[in-house]
Amino acid sequence: MKLILSVFILSFLFYSINSTFAKPALAVDGIFSVESQEAIAFDEKDKEKKPEKPKVPSVIMLGDSLTSGYGIAIQREAPLFSYAKKLEKLLHKFGYPVKILNSSVTGSTTAHAYSRLLTFIKKKKERRYVLAIIALGYDDSYAKFPVKKTYKYLERIMEKLEENNIPMVLMGMRAPADSSPEYAQNFNSIYPKLSSQFNTPFYPFLLEGVFMRPKYALSDLAHPNNEGMDLIAQKTAPLVMYALFEALNGRKPVKYPEKKEKQQQQEKSNNITKD
Repeated sequence: MKLILSVFILSFLFYSINSTFAKPALAVDGIFSVESQEAIAFDEKDKEKKPEKPKVPSVIMLGDSLTSGYGIAIQREAPLFSYAKKLEKLLHKFGYPVKILNSSVTGSTTAHAYSRLLTFIKKKKERRYVLAIIALGYDDSYAKFPVKKTYKYLERIMEKLEENNIPMVLMGMRAPADSSPEYAQNFNSIYPKLSSQFNTPFYPFLLEGVFMRPKYALSDLAHPNNEGMDLIAQKTAPLVMYALFEALNGRKPVKYPEKKEKQQQQEKSNNITKD
């Protein structure tokens, strides 16, 4: 009898200790323990989306050999001497921390640039485009493409940007020196016409101060050398900063009245050169 009683007491103590310290199973017949519920809650928190980092304001740069850094360095290093790179440094210096997405390609026609723009547009949700700079057409004129074709593709580019609410700055070009007077007149006129058509900021001639000047141009007297690219960035920066200021404040940058535009750009260019 005593033996039976002792066995009973020992069994009872063992059961009590085991019930107190043993960990419950995560799930029994579909009923989840406290431990499993905590694990699920942790997983749910882990799955929550982390707050997205603010998107850096980006500027689309559509250009050709005049802005790519062509001839300044070997091809793989040319982007380091490009108009986009030099302009970006100036903009940062004057308080515009934007990222210029350089799409300046040597030999690029306006048709090629339109295709590249479509790629940018596809990534619009991933980026914050605040401005586009259009510096195209020289390679079209160098190949003597019909002026109507160049106009058509520039117009398409500007329409696509407008459809996607991306403000723009248009850089004017001039036909190469070996062009016929008729071709040069027709080609040169498309830029002010497009600027008025879209009411967009307009820089009359990208190569102002560089074209036909050995100090600032390569041997062809058209493509800028390193000093020439610096000069172009300095001269065009005031107009780009105006457009950025308007765009970042929710306003569409528009074309200046010509006299006011020329005077303001000259004053700001002088200040940048002094700095």
